[in-house]
Amino acid sequence: MPIRDARRIYPGGNKDNRLDLLRDKASKDIPRFIRQNLRIIAGREAGKPQLVPLIPNWSQDQVLEVIHTQDKNGMPVRIIVLKSRQVGISTITSAYIYSKCWAENNTHALVMSNSDKTANNIFEMYQRFGLHLPPQLQLPMQRSNKQEILWASEIGSKIQVVTAGSPESARSRTPRHVQLSECGMYTKMAAVKAALEAGIPNVVGTSIILESTALGAGTDFHLTWQAAREGDGHYKCVFLEWFKDPACQTIEFPDQRTQDLYLEKVFDKYPQLKDRQEYFQLTPRQIAWYYEILHNDYQGDTLIMASEFPCTEQEAFRATGSLVFPLELMDQYRDKQRPAERYDPLMPFTCIADMTKSKYLRPNQDAYMDIWIEPQEGREYLIVADPAAGLQGSDYSCLYVMDIATQCIAATVHGRIAIKPFAKIIKKLGKIYKDAVLMPEVDGLGAALLEELKEDYFHIYFQRKDEGYGEKTTNKLGWETNQKSKLMCAGLARTQLTEKRELGGAFMPDIHLYEELANLTEEDLAGKSKAITDRAMAFIIGLQGCMHELKSRPDLALTIENSKMGAESPTKLTPESILKMIKDKNYVHGQPYDQDAFDLGGPFIPSAEGLYNLGDGI
Repeated sequence: MPIRDARRIYPGGNKDNRLDLLRDKASKDIPRFIRQNLRIIAGREAGKPQLVPLIPNWSQDQVLEVIHTQDKNGMPVRIIVLKSRQVGISTITSAYIYSKCWAENNTHALVMSNSDKTANNIFEMYQRFGLHLPPQLQLPMQRSNKQEILWASEIGSKIQVVTAGSPESARSRTPRHVQLSECGMYTKMAAVKAALEAGIPNVVGTSIILESTALGAGTDFHLTWQAAREGDGHYKCVFLEWFKDPACQTIEFPDQRTQDLYLEKVFDKYPQLKDRQEYFQLTPRQIAWYYEILHNDYQGDTLIMASEFPCTEQEAFRATGSLVFPLELMDQYRDKQRPAERYDPLMPFTCIADMTKSKYLRPNQDAYMDIWIEPQEGREYLIVADPAAGLQGSDYSCLYVMDIATQCIAATVHGRIAIKPFAKIIKKLGKIYKDAVLMPEVDGLGAALLEELKEDYFHIYFQRKDEGYGEKTTNKLGWETNQKSKLMCAGLARTQLTEKRELGGAFMPDIHLYEELANLTEEDLAGKSKAITDRAMAFIIGLQGCMHELKSRPDLALTIENSKMGAESPTKLTPESILKMIKDKNYVHGQPYDQDAFDLGGPFIPSAEGLYNLGDGI
């Protein structure tokens, strides 16, 4: 029964008593109150605006369901919404907050927006909710202007709509409900959020709702989303894939022939859309809808389209700017991750068997170690290490254990780890992985790391010097990072990843590495952004180190032959033949992979036949 008709349930009661009962009932079922009593303006796009009931669409329903579930379960509402463009999340969030303030006395809500124009639009929506309530649900008002809705003193509730400013302005407010609309555009989102959280008790009956489109990687919104996804804090992540919304599709094609001709035109103009359709199992009407927006609204800019209408979280946060690795290349590595055993690297260990397993360690929050492939007989390994201070709020220390012959990742350690414990972890892993070559970055804090490693570990990477006609091994230890070496490593990594994909060896076990590589920009290489890139930089430096070792020590390539698992090689490999092949002008870095030989307990082995094929050029 609609709430507005519920007066018939309470015969004999006065108007005020009936209204109190209606408000109490509404506070227990906010979604129902919204559907039956709030109005919005629809049809503006078609030039025919009209007042209609707020019937939530698919995206709005998803958000409302999460809010209502937390409310009903006696939890404070804390959600962060990653949305597509124009799906009405600000509208449904505003409807929820208005309903809470209408239904409960002495409730203060604060709504922040990214601009004055957007704040005015949101405030008009709040005013419209109140103006068009049914007459029997109208509450006495004190004022509704100057970006503030204030009910009469006996009710005591109010809603303020402001533009996001300095953290100091947020710190002076103590609301029970907060809506941060398009918070990804705030200049100081993290500081504003922290200031508001300090004034809102984490108790039932309060809510903080963050909602925005992604707007690139490395932003405060991106870092907040990552922390929430990893379980930090109390926020529930809500990602809204556009293709799950029934409204995101064109009208039905009149017949099969028309559909086939239309899709042929689409795939001829944008061939990558065919891969997207197959990977995400999109219907012809959905891919046609995607094409129309891509072609007409974004002039074929697939990067912006992926950000505005993402199919995955990683795609949503794909960086803006000049990407180091093309979108089409990184798409080939999507979902190439593998499960790993997770360990606590700060607990004592001497071998993998006595490491402390801890699956609850959170990436980007805790120090952790992931192992995909345990050390294998006959393999040679390199450990690339990028150190940091280990202090709260500082950069992360990161290392990767890589198979030199295949450049595959065997293990990683990541976290805020101080220099001395980080050096101990590196040396222990070096011993475990067959006396691996250690390749520490020696700039800044790296100099201290190198001193720690030199004390009792002697298999350390020697720097190479480009002499024009070739590279010479010097007597300097470690890797020096500068703008030139960054660009060199990035170029090699792009070549390596492209060749591995073409040869069927696309493999990237670490999802966090994939995300950093997919979002790595030229601005990151130049040090002009605050995005987290420690994994990406360690990986591309490690690739360079593997190739240096392989070139200067051709005997390492014999591990390919030794690990053939009994398969016969067409030609016997020798150090001399490998060296000759590497010096060939047609030689291309990287080896193909024998996918069938890989399992989670064994090495990822390249094919010797494929290695010989590389000598003929690709």
